[in-house]
Amino acid sequence: YYLQTVIMVLGAFVWAYVISSGCGIIATLNPHRVQFRNKMDELNFFAKDKKLPQNVTVKLREFLSQTQQIHRAKRYHELLDSMSPRLKADAALVWAKATLLKVPYFQDKHIEDEFLASCALTLKSKVFCRTEYMSLETALLVIERGVAAKDGRISTKGACLGVDMVLNSYTFRDLGPAIALTFVVQVASLEKK
Repeated sequence: YYLQTVIMVLGAFVWAYVISSGCGIIATLNPHRVQFRNKMDELNFFAKDKKLPQNVTVKLREFLSQTQQIHRAKRYHELLDSMSPRLKADAALVWAKATLLKVPYFQDKHIEDEFLASCALTLKSKVFCRTEYMSLETALLVIERGVAAKDGRISTKGACLGVDMVLNSYTFRDLGPAIALTFVVQVASLEKK
């Protein structure tokens, strides 16, 4: 009886270890989801601690859930920063080439991949909330998600705004802002320096 009891207790410990290890592996398969849940928990604690009204808390949660891709893109940029310059440029080109080729003057077949890679490395992700103005004075914006309007025209995924930012003369440029129509407009931004 003593031997059988010891074996059963050891078996129970081994079984508990196997189950807990399996659950730990499954829980960390998607590090982005884990980080998002941690951020959402932190936001919930913040709202409770600061006694924010329910409607503000709901807006904050919605914004956080709508911007998951932006946070993921920032982490990818941090990851690329740890690579060598050539590897970083190659990866950025593959990652952002489809976005850059939506811009009319980047579609020319004579544009070199090295130039596109340098443009890809300078792309930044931006987020605009519903009814927020999007300045086009110094930036080219390619909409990746959401809907915006400019001069009565609706722009959706893949649309380019501010394509005339390469012109030096303000006389020939359309400097009017666009406005975000959906809660979050996610854009790839190429800024003029």
